[in-house]
Amino acid sequence: MRDIFKIDNINNYNNDFYERVLKIIKKEKQEKIKKLVNQDDKKRSILGEYLLIESLKELKIDYDKINIKYNKNNKPYIENNNIFYNISHKGIYSCIIVSTKEVGIDIEEIKEFNKDILKYISSENEKRYINNNIDYYKLYTLKEAYFKMLGEDLFNLKSIEFILNNREIITKENIKIKTKIINNYFISIIKSAN
Repeated sequence: MRDIFKIDNINNYNNDFYERVLKIIKKEKQEKIKKLVNQDDKKRSILGEYLLIESLKELKIDYDKINIKYNKNNKPYIENNNIFYNISHKGIYSCIIVSTKEVGIDIEEIKEFNKDILKYISSENEKRYINNNIDYYKLYTLKEAYFKMLGEDLFNLKSIEFILNNREIITKENIKIKTKIINNYFISIIKSAN
């Protein structure tokens, strides 16, 4: 199976769409979304579930018949299908990656970054390669996607090291990496190579 990546803008849909989709998603997810205060947070979450539904359709898997389970760190997976997925959202976008391998995705809007933050997220080696906003968001989204792939909390972003060398991303981990920029948003996808 090929990996499925989807991204969509929350502004592409009206309130009727969001109300309709909210009614068809899993009850547990509905309850979480209903507790959100910010309307854009609700839209991003609903759109993320919609992207999951559409991705599963491509795989000929009925969303209504799947059982979504959570690992010990609350990372969702689809029971009995060997299908892994991860959803990320930021600003006006929600995105998803679906795979037969453990996978993580992160999206961040590219803005001016505070160099003081580097001491919390990067090793001394990594700091040498961060020369601009793109380098920073590449590193940050790679680290977030990595921990999301593992289903772990982001306790120590320094525990994984990525070297951004002449557009090549180097790490000692056995993973596959994809990065892209879409409309001033940086996206990183990390998939287990095992």
